Amino acid sequence: MEDYSNITRIELQQYIEPRQVLVTRIIGFAMLAGPLIFLLVIWFISSQKIGQTETASAAFPGEILINVFFGLILVVYSAAWYLPKIYLTRNNLQKLLAGLPQGGAINTPFEKVNRLLALDRQFMIISGALLEGAALFGLVILFLHAVEQQPVTDLNRILLLLPVAVQLVFVIRNFGSTEAFVQRIEKNILSVLKHGI
Repeated sequence: MEDYSNITRIELQQYIEPRQVLVTRIIGFAMLAGPLIFLLVIWFISSQKIGQTETASAAFPGEILINVFFGLILVVYSAAWYLPKIYLTRNNLQKLLAGLPQGGAINTPFEKVNRLLALDRQFMIISGALLEGAALFGLVILFLHAVEQQPVTDLNRILLLLPVAVQLVFVIRNFGSTEAFVQRIEKNILSVLKHGI
C-alpha cells in the first residue's frame, strides 16, 4: 500500500498536470450544461400561460408530487452531505487509490498527486449526478403540470428551481481553479489519510 500521507500542498500545486485540470474542467463544463438547460426549459414552461382548463385532469396529484419532491430533496441532499463522511474512511480511500489504474512508477509524487486528482474527480461526478437527479425530478414535475394544464404557484416554482440553483453553484464552485482542486484534495482525501478525520 502506497503512502499518500506525505504529499504536501506544494507538491499538489506543482504536480497536478495541466491536462488533468483540463479534463476536470471539461467535465465541469459538461455538468454545467444540465442546469443551464433546466433553467431554459423552466423559463419556457413558466412563460406559458397555463391555467386550469376544462380538459385539465381534476385528479392530477400536483401537490402530492411537489411534496414527494421536497422529500426527495431532503434525502438527496442528506446523502450528498453525509455519504462522503461515512464512505470516505482511511481504509476505503486506500482501497480506492489502490484500485486506480497506474500510469507509471506509483511512488513518485507526480503520479500520486494525479491519482488523488482522479479520485477527487470521481467524487465530484457522483455528487453532481445526485444533485442533477433531484433537479431533473423537479423539471419532470413542471412538465407534468404543463401537460395536465395545471398551474404551479410562484412559491412552488421557486422551490422547484432551488435544486437547479444549488447544482449550478456546486458545479461553478467545484470545477474552477487548480486551487479549488488542491483545497478539496487536502480537505476530503489527504486529511482523512493523514489523520483519519
